[in-house]
Amino acid sequence: MESTPPPPPSTTTTTEQTTLWQYFFPEVKKENAKATQNVREDLSSFLSNYSKTLDELYQVIDQNPCRTWGIFSAPIALKYPFPTNKTIDEFFDTHDDDLIYPIKILTTYIVYINNCVERGEKEFYRKLALFGETIDDIPSANEVLDNECGIPTGDLELMTSEFLPTLQELSTFLFESMSVGIKYIEYIIFLYSSENPLFKDFFQGTVLYTAFSGIGKLLRLLFTLERLVQENDALLEGWEHLRRMTFVIKNESQNYNTQVDDVNTVETRMGQIHRTVFNSSNMNTFLGNLAPLVVKPSAKEFGKNLERYIEEEANTYIRLQQEGKYCDLESDICNLSLLLHLLTIFVPNPKKKVVTTVWNSYQVSPIVKLYHFVNFSPLNYLAENIPRLISTYLGNDARRVANGKVSNYLSNHDSKLSESILQCFAKFATWQANCHKQLQSGVNLGYFVKSTITRTIDLHYAFEQSIDQKKIEYLGSLIELLKAIQMTFFLNQAGISHNLPPQVDAIIKHLHSDLEAVAQTLRKKSYRSVRTRASALVSLAYHCIHEFTGEYSTTCLQIISDLFASKPFSGLGFTHNDMFGTLRSLELLGHYNDHIDNACDTAWLFDSRELYDIFLHECQKNPRRIVFLALSINDIGDLFKDNADLYGKCEKYFTKLLRDKFIQPCLSDLEVELRFHAHQHLAVSERNPMKKNYSQFDRFLQTPPFKIMSRFFDMHYEASYYFTRVFYNETTVAPSVWETYTEMANILERLYGVSVVDCHIPGAMMQQEIDVLEIMRNIPVFVACHNYDLNSQVFVQRAEDSHYIAIVGIPHIFASYRCHGIGIMNTTVDFTYRFLKTKFNTFSKFLFDDNVKSHLFNDITWFEQHKEECDGQFPYERAEKLVTKFKRLSQNNNNTSGLSALDKFRILITEIGNALGFVRMVRSGGTRYLNNAIGFVYDEDSELSFKAFSEEVQLPQHTVTAAERLDGIVGKLKDLFGGGQSFFKLLVEVFSGPFRDKKNIHLSTFYAILPALTLSYIESIMVLKDKAQKQNKNASFSDDGFPMGIAYILKLLNQDALFDSIHWFESLKKHAEEERNEVQRTSNGKQSWGFFTGDNKQTLKLALQMIDRRMKEVDLLETTVHSARILFN
Repeated sequence: MESTPPPPPSTTTTTEQTTLWQYFFPEVKKENAKATQNVREDLSSFLSNYSKTLDELYQVIDQNPCRTWGIFSAPIALKYPFPTNKTIDEFFDTHDDDLIYPIKILTTYIVYINNCVERGEKEFYRKLALFGETIDDIPSANEVLDNECGIPTGDLELMTSEFLPTLQELSTFLFESMSVGIKYIEYIIFLYSSENPLFKDFFQGTVLYTAFSGIGKLLRLLFTLERLVQENDALLEGWEHLRRMTFVIKNESQNYNTQVDDVNTVETRMGQIHRTVFNSSNMNTFLGNLAPLVVKPSAKEFGKNLERYIEEEANTYIRLQQEGKYCDLESDICNLSLLLHLLTIFVPNPKKKVVTTVWNSYQVSPIVKLYHFVNFSPLNYLAENIPRLISTYLGNDARRVANGKVSNYLSNHDSKLSESILQCFAKFATWQANCHKQLQSGVNLGYFVKSTITRTIDLHYAFEQSIDQKKIEYLGSLIELLKAIQMTFFLNQAGISHNLPPQVDAIIKHLHSDLEAVAQTLRKKSYRSVRTRASALVSLAYHCIHEFTGEYSTTCLQIISDLFASKPFSGLGFTHNDMFGTLRSLELLGHYNDHIDNACDTAWLFDSRELYDIFLHECQKNPRRIVFLALSINDIGDLFKDNADLYGKCEKYFTKLLRDKFIQPCLSDLEVELRFHAHQHLAVSERNPMKKNYSQFDRFLQTPPFKIMSRFFDMHYEASYYFTRVFYNETTVAPSVWETYTEMANILERLYGVSVVDCHIPGAMMQQEIDVLEIMRNIPVFVACHNYDLNSQVFVQRAEDSHYIAIVGIPHIFASYRCHGIGIMNTTVDFTYRFLKTKFNTFSKFLFDDNVKSHLFNDITWFEQHKEECDGQFPYERAEKLVTKFKRLSQNNNNTSGLSALDKFRILITEIGNALGFVRMVRSGGTRYLNNAIGFVYDEDSELSFKAFSEEVQLPQHTVTAAERLDGIVGKLKDLFGGGQSFFKLLVEVFSGPFRDKKNIHLSTFYAILPALTLSYIESIMVLKDKAQKQNKNASFSDDGFPMGIAYILKLLNQDALFDSIHWFESLKKHAEEERNEVQRTSNGKQSWGFFTGDNKQTLKLALQMIDRRMKEVDLLETTVHSARILFN
């Protein structure tokens, strides 16, 4: 669509009021706009319906608890500006004066540089800054982390290789940018040379502010990219590793299945990247390439005007920063410092005033943030790159003095931080009431708040000073204020959309009036010689104003204002100094969306994310502040939107931080408050309301739903889930207190409107109270606190008191199978294997002990030598001697537990047997479960398929899928029911190899210690049964874990035959018979037997009963051991 011609200089201003449609689409003529009224109404209706439909889908699909759109989830938003898609030739189509051509070329260069800066920020800044970031700590061994960056070797090289395409693009980008920048400076030098026909009239002594500003932007781009690379340790280290790896592959290509030509191609490209990106300073390379331009005669004029530009801009910068205006220009000090470095190439000894002015800028901006961890300090840069000029003009100790002043600046800044916050909030309150009319004030306030935050953090980091907690709280308030400004713009975008065109129209009227004044002045005779060229400039300016949303308009206007300061146009006005504020306002309003996003973006806080720990803690005092902190966290999350893995880790990090530092503490305090309410009738710990501040939990619960990255948080839901879980868990531990928690739930709902699920646990069978999964997780505790009964397959708890005992049997296991499924069978074996592995380590250490091993070898040797003398039976006396020896050793070692080492070894074997008994019980419970389940399954021999039947009758696809799954479940039940897998066999096979290995020869003496162990066991079981009759603590009637453990270990060591060869149980019976005969002989005479005498018949009767009781325990032990051995054979 053709653009309307610009009005002549004598034409009056445009329309009295620019409509919203004309503002968005200035190229559309009024008559055409009126003709499309119906189309626009249809478009508005479509947008309204589209928004409503998206809202409904969003509520259903994403379960958004908030009924209003957020900043990052709104389906419709107005984006400014709407640039015209015109080329530079089309823009200057009707303007072909000689003076217009330099404007066209300069506009082309400057727009290209602006596009380069924008491309660098979007494509390279974030990728370079985040390379090597893992968010969470790498859980690797210390020896693996042999890199300074903390990334394991291998992973670092892989990350760098995947980053190669970006490095290739960056290398090409840097080369093109530098080449264009050199051509650009060469063209500016040409404009200041005598070869330019317009030099004497229009360019001599004229400072091209816009052109020099473009050079500064390019230099800042190169500097930022350089620092992003040089300050990223992971990237530097990974690149060096990758280069070395490529060199190795090239020399040993046959070992890596690669071709030498392919490696050479890669190596060539890596060499280009290394030279462009890693092996040089972008600034030094760029300045070095300017050497051919320095020798040109016109270079002196270029340097002279550049020097003047730096001086004027530095003074203006300091003045604006002191006044708090145009805070978005804070980073321009970086441009000026880099331009001063460039100036020394053309003017080796610039004016002292220029260097001093730029140097003293640290007093208003000691440090500025360029991007994330890249900061710029004019002091450091100038002292490192032009040290000769600094020492000559300012003295050798200039840097030391300046650092001292910066330190004082930091102290003064910290002391006035609270005052600055109050001023910021006061300005925000004033601006918020008329935000739709004062757009520039809001954007400037956002830049000022952001500058305050970044400067505070960066200065403390630069001076290696910690930030105290109070200052961190202030920073948190400023961050919330920054997001509040952004939220205010978002919530008032409708009003802004209606008030923005009149504000732009007012600026356009002002520009028109200025151009009319220029046109009126041109009528004077003194301007007759330049009237034609000036009219061409005015006509071009009108064209730029008409298409102010175009890509070239603002830049072209700025260049025109620079040329109006030339000598022939003196007195016409419309110069750079006159139009600076107006053009800045036009540029800001035309791109106000971008300025708001840039001013209020807090993604750079990712490098200081540890501060959120304190931010969230402070939010407990005013919970509604969390909404604004969540917005700042979302800015950080946007950094990783292209990497799903890092995005998930970032979300997990901040979610955990939010729950630990904000949600959990608030809910815990609310729980305490509820407990006070529920127990206030007990008058326990009464609180004085005049001394204790009650927390206002309603503020916490009334916090509107907010979103952190992809997860919504609703405090009502969080409270409901938290108290439902707490009340239910507490009721399961003590079911009798369910009324108390029900009352607390009622109070919670009555006072705060939070609904909690009923915590009264319904009745259940006793076997459902014990879960086999909990036993598995705590199997060491279980086997130590329970005694196993082999015949009835139950575990009896060793009760601490005589009121009750807990029993675990097959019905409990069966109930767990019904709850968790058949898969817990294999899990049980896995947990048992880990437990046995730990216990067998202690088992081996005991038998490896020199005292134990020597005594057992002596017993074996003695028995082999005297086997015939003792009828092949191991003597009772030697076993008793070993028991006595261990008891004596425990007494000498001041053992307070009352247990000897032999007793502890017996307990170890008992726990091993208990674990095996638990496996057997789980297997039996699984068999019972399968027997019950298989009863509902068709005959095993019949080949029945529910899937085939479903397909035959043409049922829906989801029904066929369900039938297929049913066939799989039935088949699994059949396989398990008919499998008959022996878990004991598996546990024997997995340990038998190491046990029978020659390295563990000390284990071969195990069967020799069994006689002493059985004596210890018989003594122990008799004591347990005595306690059971007397109802004492730690009583029991069975402890079959010991014979179970003996049978299992004998099988592992293949010592069944060896144990049978000592005929130990026959020896016990023989000894008991000898004791009985001795007692009977004593009863006929007056000899003494032990401590009994023949005259005491009652004592003799008790002695016989003790012998008979011991014999019963021996018989029971023998039977149990033989039964257990059958299980393993």
